[in-house]
Amino acid sequence: MGKIYIQLKKNIEIDFETELKIKHVAHVVGEEEIKKKVEDMKLGIIQEDFYEVISPTEVANKILKNIPHMDIHFIDDEQVLINVVKKKKKESKILLLLRVLIVIIILAIGESLAIMNFHEDIGMKNVHMRVYEILTGVREKRPLIIQIPYSLGIGVGMLLFFNKIVPNKYGSDPSPMEVEMSSYRKKVNNFMRSKLKKQ
Repeated sequence: MGKIYIQLKKNIEIDFETELKIKHVAHVVGEEEIKKKVEDMKLGIIQEDFYEVISPTEVANKILKNIPHMDIHFIDDEQVLINVVKKKKKESKILLLLRVLIVIIILAIGESLAIMNFHEDIGMKNVHMRVYEILTGVREKRPLIIQIPYSLGIGVGMLLFFNKIVPNKYGSDPSPMEVEMSSYRKKVNNFMRSKLKKQ
């Protein structure tokens, strides 16, 4: 009688109609011959559902069906959330570039309008005029010496905020957007796992 230790993965992405095996959903530890045999056991064909869940019980049943007296130890009782991904056709580089440019233009216009409306609401032009007058003693309607550096500073500040200019010698830190996207993905996975458990 062999002994194996299994730790199920939390989340995996797999292509639609892929033949799902235990090695796709779990880390297996044991004697090399038994480990290889267990990893290659088939759990089924991935269907069209957007998400699927595999439980430790399903994995254990599959193993015991093939190796009846196997001593199985699960490291935890975590279920595997499978995100089923349909294979996408390769997109033309020209179309991809066009889509990216359209998104950049739309975002740039939206961001510009948002900044201009914000400045208009708070009267930033009057603030610049007042600052210029305090520093020079002259009343200037277009204090470009303040406005130009201020405008450049907004762009540089955004790039610094998103961590895209100064390299980190300890490695590339994730940007705030990447952190938010990671947090959002975890929440979606937890929600889908809870929803599928109830079904």
